[in-house]
Amino acid sequence: MPKGAIDLKRTFLHFTRGHDIERYEANPQFWSDLIARRLRLDGRLVGCAHLETGPLDHWERHPDGDEFLLLLSGRATIILEEPSGRRDAPLKAGEAFIVPKGVWHTFQIEEEGDLLFATAGENTEHRPTLS
Repeated sequence: MPKGAIDLKRTFLHFTRGHDIERYEANPQFWSDLIARRLRLDGRLVGCAHLETGPLDHWERHPDGDEFLLLLSGRATIILEEPSGRRDAPLKAGEAFIVPKGVWHTFQIEEEGDLLFATAGENTEHRPTLS
């Protein structure tokens, strides 16, 4: 494994159930392979995403586990579609949130910034947001 600093915006880390750490280049092909299930992640995926202002173009949910989110900079609202209805969870830089297992969620980004995530990647589902 290469030594040195890891930029989590360019390299995602997969903490496997076997306690190994695999590296993946954070690019559109990674997301395409993950969504199409050509790539299987049996543990936790950790990375950092830059968030531009506005709504995201998709919803997601993680049936295999909770998702940990830490907003490193910026301001955003996590929108959850829970059995009891919609819930908005505003976050500012330095605040964290845990999205419960199996809950559909998306973001409204009020101020661009960076988000650190740790998610149960396997079986993640996506759907487009409705205009």
